[in-house]
Amino acid sequence: MKTVETRNGTLIIGSREEIFEVKAEQIRAAATTTERDFAAIGLTGGSTPKAWYPWAVEKGVFSKEDLAKIVWLTSDERTVPMTHDDNNFGHAARGMLDPLGVRHTHRLPFASDMPPSDGAVKFNADFKRVFGEGSFDICILGMGDDCHCASIFPGSDLIGKGDTLAELATADNVPSRGWRLTATEWGIGQSRAILQIVTGANKAEALKTVLEGELDPKQYPSQMLAQWSEKVTIIADEAACSALSI
Repeated sequence: MKTVETRNGTLIIGSREEIFEVKAEQIRAAATTTERDFAAIGLTGGSTPKAWYPWAVEKGVFSKEDLAKIVWLTSDERTVPMTHDDNNFGHAARGMLDPLGVRHTHRLPFASDMPPSDGAVKFNADFKRVFGEGSFDICILGMGDDCHCASIFPGSDLIGKGDTLAELATADNVPSRGWRLTATEWGIGQSRAILQIVTGANKAEALKTVLEGELDPKQYPSQMLAQWSEKVTIIADEAACSALSI
């Protein structure tokens, strides 16, 4: 692996296996260092997480002690039932949580089958009931080829709200994409640790823009992570890093 410091945080470049291992290590670390009864682990969607779930089961990366300390969530969600193929938590449940026998008391998904605003309100209330104030122990994010993270897309009114939207999650009607449930900028920033995973050659130009381009988080939402760079880790493969000047 290669490690590089960037304006967004620490970039770790590795193979698929190394990326998977770093993700597991960071989740275990969050579980063992949390000051709360349980660590809030905010998972993300995408093809790489879908592949990571069965890998984590096969490799046995989480002990019973780890699992007893973790409550699983997602950092964003689509407003479809958990059985739908587009539901992020549904993939986590089928790919990892069910095979590992994770109890439903250790799962806190978005209520994605409710009206979006109601689902966001319920998620925030459920989070406070389980964890109290604050945010994720580790917020895991992907990145789209348009530089979006969570379900915060270019031009979103959620960008730049800061403490004026001091809620963990909200609902947003994304043009051409429909309603999403997502961690807010405040919710991401309040996380104890932030882990962004970027893989594939199709993300190379986006990653270069985010890390080396003109700073404009409104247009390139993943650049918002620069304000919390001391607690951000980006793990990426060689293909995603191929356009970087490193």
